[in-house]
Amino acid sequence: SVWLDLWETIKLDNATQIYWTENFSIALTGTMSVCLVDASMGVPFISGLELRLLRDADGYK
Repeated sequence: SVWLDLWETIKLDNATQIYWTENFSIALTGTMSVCLVDASMGVPFISGLELRLLRDADGYK
């Protein structure tokens, strides 16, 4: 099965605008995929993605 979760909807009005967000997710398997979706007339893009292993997930609740 595929698990879908909308993380964030972002609309940039200015090309020089910096936008930063974070999300905590749990990988149910040994891999994790990220999909960018064009919800309007723009081009989906991402300039950086950082993944970190949290060894003690209970400490982040």
